[in-house]
Order: sequence, then structure tokens, then C-alpha cells
Amino acid sequence: MNRETTGFGPAAGRVVLLFLALLFSGCASTSPPQSPALQAAVAESRRGIEAESRGKPRIALAAFNRALDGYAAIEDTPGVVKSLVNIARLERRGGNSEAAATHIERALALNPDNPALAAELRFEKALLLLDREEPAVALVWAQQALATAPAAERGRARNLVARILLLQGERDQAAAAATRALSELAGPQLAERANAHRLLGEIALAGGQAVGAEAEFNQALALDKEAGLCPRIAADLQGLTRAADLRQSPGEAMALLQRAFTVASAGAEYPLAIQLLDDLATRYRASGDSSAAQQLARERERLAQLVNGGDLPR
Repeated sequence: MNRETTGFGPAAGRVVLLFLALLFSGCASTSPPQSPALQAAVAESRRGIEAESRGKPRIALAAFNRALDGYAAIEDTPGVVKSLVNIARLERRGGNSEAAATHIERALALNPDNPALAAELRFEKALLLLDREEPAVALVWAQQALATAPAAERGRARNLVARILLLQGERDQAAAAATRALSELAGPQLAERANAHRLLGEIALAGGQAVGAEAEFNQALALDKEAGLCPRIAADLQGLTRAADLRQSPGEAMALLQRAFTVASAGAEYPLAIQLLDDLATRYRASGDSSAAQQLARERERLAQLVNGGDLPR
């Protein structure tokens, strides 16, 4: 099971980015007037959030580092912690786990007393541990995030608990957690509701239940389309592909995989598109269609040059 496509990748984080931005932007009516220094730090944080939501991690990282300096200069501890979490998330997603861990440990040492921020910090720590293939320890941190999270964030934290339980092979417990997460998620939380359905689809697949998996992945697909989350749409289609494989419907599986590739390519999700091309090429070769496989190989080379040449939009 791909860790990013189970619902905790960049697109799924947009709701959380907005939540953290509002939490510490000083926009509440009861907030005192902000000093110019605080206003500047808040503005940099918002720039980072906007850049990350547009798929510009380098620009976002620079803005978050400027925000960190700004908050540190006035000893605004919540702002410092928020910035450290934002930087750690980007470093983790960029494959720099050591830098991510350093920033997380700095944030933990500050021991934030705001429940929402403390929960987000523990959530990110759990994801970092998952990337390091330490699910047992990650589960402890995810459960801490769940215990600390405000009501509006509990469904998201419970989804993470469900995801880790599934990785550990605890299907029944994972299903119970994901089902409960659905009951806690409502309103505009489309991405997290989709995550819960996608997790339930993965659980059904693990249990050999193709029909049940298709129902869950189709629910996730509808929600992700409503939210406009390209990589998540592709992930839902991948789930449906695997369900079709389970039903031994190769033609349907090929069509679904082609749809997933089209979505990923059109959305400039090139590493994912390459992964999908590899799967498609393998299937074409297995079916004896070497011409189609060679055509896909040329397309793969083109996309790989974009990725390796640094020409991707950042």
C-alpha cells in the first residue's frame, strides 16, 4: 500500500494548512492588534501555505523559513512551532527525513500548550516515523495526536490511526477506526471523508472483497472530484484498478489505469504518472502488445527527463 496515496499527501493537507493559518493568523475578533513584526511573520506563513497549496515546495520552504525567523525574533512560541511543523512537513515530502526530524524535535522541545498545534505536531511526527518504517512507534504518536486534537480534527487523526493499523495487518481495528472517523467528519472535510473511504477500500481489498472495495473507492472518487484533488483522484482509480484485478477483469483494469495516468499527467503529477506508465507498460507486454508498450516507454522517457532535469513547476 503506497503511503502517500492512502490519503495523507500534499493535496489532502490543504484543509490542515488552512486550519493552521487561521489558528495563528490573529484573525479572530478577540485578538489584540498585531505588531508590524508579527504581521510580517504571519504574512510569510501565509505565503508559504499558498505556495504549498499551488505545488511550489521550494517557494513555500523559503517563506516558512522567513516566517520562522520572524516569529523567533519576537519569541512568538506558537508561531515558531507552527513554522517548524510546516518546514518539517515539506522536508519529509521532499525526502529529507533527517532535516524533518530535526525540525520536529525542535518543536517538541518547545512543548506547545495549544491543543490543535500540539496535535498537529504529533501527527507530523507519526508520519515521519511511518516514512522510516517504524509503524509501532508511529501508532503511539498518532494516538497522542488523536487524544490531543480538537473535535474538528479528530476524524483526520483517527484516519491516521486506521492507516497505521492497516499497515500492521490489524484489518478489523483499522476498519473500526476508519468507520468512526467517517462519523466524525462532516461539512467541508471532503478530503478526509475520501481518505476514510479509501482506507475502507484498502481494507476490503486486503480481505479479498472486490465489490466492497469498489463501493468504497467510488465513494472516495466522488468526494475527491468534488474537492478537485488530482493525485487523490488518481489514487482512487488505482484502487478501482486493483479491485478489477481481483475480479479478474483485465480490460476494465487497463481502462481504469489509463484514466489514472491521464489524470496524473494532466495534473502535472509526473512521478505518479511515471509509476502508472510502468504499470501500464507491464500489462501491455503481458498481453503481447509490444508496440503499445514501446510507445509508453517513449512517453516515460519524456516525463523522466522533466523530473530529472528539474523542469517541473516548483
